[in-house]
Amino acid sequence: MQSRKGDSINGSRILRKSRRPADPIKRPYVKAEISLSQYDSVHEIRPIDIAGLLDLITRVEGPVHLRVATRRIAEAVGATATPKAVLAVKRAVDFAKVRIRSDFLYPPNYSPSPVRDYSTAPEADRKLRFVPQLEIEEAIMETLRRSFKISEEDAIRHALHLLGFKKLTKNAGETMRQALRSLISRGRIASEDGKLSIPDTDA
Repeated sequence: MQSRKGDSINGSRILRKSRRPADPIKRPYVKAEISLSQYDSVHEIRPIDIAGLLDLITRVEGPVHLRVATRRIAEAVGATATPKAVLAVKRAVDFAKVRIRSDFLYPPNYSPSPVRDYSTAPEADRKLRFVPQLEIEEAIMETLRRSFKISEEDAIRHALHLLGFKKLTKNAGETMRQALRSLISRGRIASEDGKLSIPDTDA
């Protein structure tokens, strides 16, 4: 049987530890299911009742983009998410038990880890603009936790795949680079000679 490579101390073989886990750490995206057959349009729903729906949707899908949450409510009444419907939902946020940040609704005690696999999201929602930056940043961090050192392009591609997106478009690349620059500027990622790594203080 062929032995695995490692270090030897006093005749005992010690295997080198790797920072790369066997499988990516992520979870499937889960869609909130609601029924509003008693209404014909979003405008018929009272703001306080829309707020309750936002609480439910955000508990299941949060953080969730305001437009996605509006789509859930509009689809439940058999309508489309028009700009007026988005405005009605946005006004109802003040009555909900959620936080809004950059048009994303966050549930209480939110943690971006593990990241979600957006390939399991409804087709209309499989857009990087519907992924909050905190979750994009966590995907980049998780990619680097599984690598000793990696180039910027490889980090972006692997993180994007971790989020369930296969194609690196121009817009997606800029969004990922923006998140990466933010992590570097805050000292969570070190960049040296074109290679990225996690400082020991944030590993």
